[in-house]
Amino acid sequence: MINYIKERSDRLFGVSGKLSKLDSLLGVCSLPENIFRDLRACTKICLYDALSSYYSEKYFKTVLELEDFCELYKDFIFDLPNITPNGLLMPKVETNSSHNIFNKQTFKLIEYLSFESSTRIACPVNLRINFGLRTNPKTLDRPRSSTNWHTDIWAGQNCNEAMIHTPICGDFKSSGIKTCNPQDGFFPDYVKSLNSYIDGREVTDKMDDNCIATTMSLGKTYALDSFLFHKTSLSSSKIRIILSFPIRLIKKVSSDTYENHLRDDEFISLEEWSGLGKNTLVTSSDHLKKEDWDDKPKDHYAGKFKKLNIK
Repeated sequence: MINYIKERSDRLFGVSGKLSKLDSLLGVCSLPENIFRDLRACTKICLYDALSSYYSEKYFKTVLELEDFCELYKDFIFDLPNITPNGLLMPKVETNSSHNIFNKQTFKLIEYLSFESSTRIACPVNLRINFGLRTNPKTLDRPRSSTNWHTDIWAGQNCNEAMIHTPICGDFKSSGIKTCNPQDGFFPDYVKSLNSYIDGREVTDKMDDNCIATTMSLGKTYALDSFLFHKTSLSSSKIRIILSFPIRLIKKVSSDTYENHLRDDEFISLEEWSGLGKNTLVTSSDHLKKEDWDDKPKDHYAGKFKKLNIK
C-alpha cells in the first residue's frame, strides 16, 4: 500500500504548486479574497435565478449575505426542481445565463491554482447544496448516497483524476465532508465502478475510526486524489454549499487500473475553459419544472449539455 499511496501523492502535489499537504492524498490551498467572494456572489446569482424563475410571483432580497439568503429562503430552495437527489444545482433553460457567469468566475479559481498545462477539467462543474438535517430521508437510501463512505471511482471517476472542492457557505464542522485513506483490500479488487456504495462495505468498515483529522473551511480549496475516501455529514440545520469538479491528470501511475470513457467528453482543456462564459456558453435544453429524478446509478454527469460557440 505504501508504494501506491506515495506515487499517487507525488502526482497530486505535482499538478499544482499552490497545494499544501494535509495528508498523503489530500491537499489544500488558501484563496485570494476576491476569488472567494466572487464565487459566493455568483452562487447567490445562480440561486436567485432559479428561485425567481420558478417562483415568478415572489420577490427575493439579493442584498443579503449568502448565508442569510439561504436561511431566509431555505424552504423555497429546498423545493427547487433543478436540485438532484444528491444536491446538484442543475442548469436549465431559464438559468443558463447565471450558470455561465458562474463558469466564468470558476475559471479564475482554475487559473489561480495553476494546474499543469496538460490537465483537463470537467465541464459543467458541480454546485452542490446540502440540506443537513433537513435532507429528504429517501435520498439517504439511494445506492450512491454520499452519506456512505465511498471513493468517486465507485461513481465512475477515472483513477487518474482528482476532485477539487471549494466550500462556498455553511457549517462544514457539523455538515462537512469526512475523509479517510483507503483500507487494506481496496486495491486492486475494489478499484472499479460500483452500483451501490454499500457493496464496498467490507473495505470501509473501519473508516469511522480512522478519519483524517481535518475540517474543510471557507476561503480554501481542497484537492482529493481519486483513491481518497470521503462521506458527507448531516448534523446541521443550515444549508451548506460546495463547488466541486474533477480534473484529469495526464501522468499515469501503476495504480491507475480503472478508466471510464463515458465521461471523456466532459473534460476539456484549460484553453477551452478560459472561454467559458465569454465566447463559449454551456447550455441545457431542459426546462425548470418538477420531474422525477431517475435514481438508477450513472457513471456520467447527471444532465446533458451543449457548448454554444458565439465567436
